[in-house]
Formats: sequence, C-alpha cells, structure tokens
Amino acid sequence: MELKKTLKTTSKYISILERNNIKTDKDLLQYFPRTYEDRSNIRTLDQLIYNEKGIASTKGKIISKKVFARGGKKIYDIHFEDEK
Repeated sequence: MELKKTLKTTSKYISILERNNIKTDKDLLQYFPRTYEDRSNIRTLDQLIYNEKGIASTKGKIISKKVFARGGKKIYDIHFEDEK
C-alpha cells in the first residue's frame, strides 16, 4: 500500500521517504538505518578519553555557555561539570 494513504504526514516528508526508496508500507517496515550509535553507555567526564573516535555520552550540569559568530559560523563555548 502507498505511504500517502497510510501515513498522516506532510507531502514533504513523503517525498523524503521516496528519495530514500521507501515507497510502500513494506519498504518502511523493512528499512534499517545504515549505522547505529549506542548511547546507553553513559560515562563520567574523567572516564572520557581525549581524541577518542566515536560518540561518547555523559550527563552533566552546564556551568556557563557563550556563543560566538566567526566567519558566518557559530562557535559554542560550553563549560559543564559531572552530574552529582
């Protein structure tokens, strides 16, 4: 069955799905992401390794934050500490 009839969403979202070759209900159910990032392993700041490749998850409290604009891009300077 066509996704337009099944999903209640915008035509823009339907076109994004179709560009990814998802055109039917079956295509949607059998679609699996190319990669998966496990974010369930939450570590403290002292357990993080500098320049480690991949994704690292941590919980903390934001102490200060600043946003700078340079060359048309935003640079975020965020300081935080471990959650107690």
